[in-house]
Amino acid sequence: MRRILPLAGRLLLTVLCLAAAALPALYTRSLYGYLPVLLLASALLLSLLWVLLLRRGLRAEPEAEDGICPRGGSMDIRIRVQNRTPLLCPKLEARVSVSDERGEDKGEHSFLLTLGGREETVLPLKLDMRHIGCYTVSLSDLRAFGFFGLFSLTVPCGGRLEALVTPRLSDLAELELTGAETRDSSRDSRVTVIGGTDYTGVREYAQGDPMKQIHWKLSAHTLDYLTKLQESSRRQEYSIILDFALEKQPERERLLELSDCLIETALSLGSAVVRREGEYTLLYADQEGRLCRSLPGDDETINALLHSFAYGRADPGPEFPDGAAILRREGSTANRASNLLAVTGRVTEELLQELVTVKRQGRSPELYFVYPAAWTSRERELMALRLRTLDEAEIPYAFISAGEGERI
Repeated sequence: MRRILPLAGRLLLTVLCLAAAALPALYTRSLYGYLPVLLLASALLLSLLWVLLLRRGLRAEPEAEDGICPRGGSMDIRIRVQNRTPLLCPKLEARVSVSDERGEDKGEHSFLLTLGGREETVLPLKLDMRHIGCYTVSLSDLRAFGFFGLFSLTVPCGGRLEALVTPRLSDLAELELTGAETRDSSRDSRVTVIGGTDYTGVREYAQGDPMKQIHWKLSAHTLDYLTKLQESSRRQEYSIILDFALEKQPERERLLELSDCLIETALSLGSAVVRREGEYTLLYADQEGRLCRSLPGDDETINALLHSFAYGRADPGPEFPDGAAILRREGSTANRASNLLAVTGRVTEELLQELVTVKRQGRSPELYFVYPAAWTSRERELMALRLRTLDEAEIPYAFISAGEGERI
């Protein structure tokens, strides 16, 4: 519709111009009276042929390769446009679009330029990558215009690149593992020898586990991959719950800020665990709504996670695994971690009850609540009242502000 209306306007203008040029012929009724309309028609036909010839010789494609930048950074993209014909291109419009993996449009940038015969140019484009995720940058449209701007044709163009926006990890010294009593692992510590290798138990497979650590015999019996726990890995172990379920927000930008803060908080806590020589497993929902677990041991693993995260889901349905559902699933595993950190932007009664249940099991839970930066002090006070249940159960919790400003 955006293009149909301008096209209809140009056609109407063309018809009016031809009609105005034909007026002298009506009054003079001579051959000379038809000269204006004949000249105008010839000029329009020449403009159309000009565009048709240009279309065959124009090429455009991005020069840059796939890139990675941190949230809040920028990516420099160069688009090379070539005119392989000897004809002047009076007007050329290039449009660059940015979309995420779900195909949602994240913005469009437009350029206008003129190219001489056998000329080429490079369009520099600086994209501000404000939110975490995987994006596709492509030249969505390249249109060549003839003289008078009445005729235009889409020029075939190709090339696209992937942009991965990574989280910025923070030093959460003030938040880091606020529960002073981190507990020893509740896993079975009996040493078993199979195939000449000592191990202390097994747990569910998580993304990032080496294949040589999989217990193939038990995996065949349980129909699910199980990973061996070596004696050397008996360190403080944590499960970090990354809850992508969020309340509906008045603006999409606020939803994206909350999603970014959830990811950065969870991974920053994981980094704090590693600095204390501990180990952690990240539990989250993927884009298909499936519950996943991973051990983000390095940047490569974290980058792979960014392709699978569900990201912020506003008021998802009951089938989506929110924080409470993930806690129930984690609590039902035989080799669950004794230290549990839940990162969420939506506090429900079910989530609070699950945290209390975890505490009663003799484990050590903590809650990290991410809230919009636009919240007033009154809204924060009301949330603190809702979390009184955690105070009574002696469960530590922290408030983290999303968006601009201080997060602690």
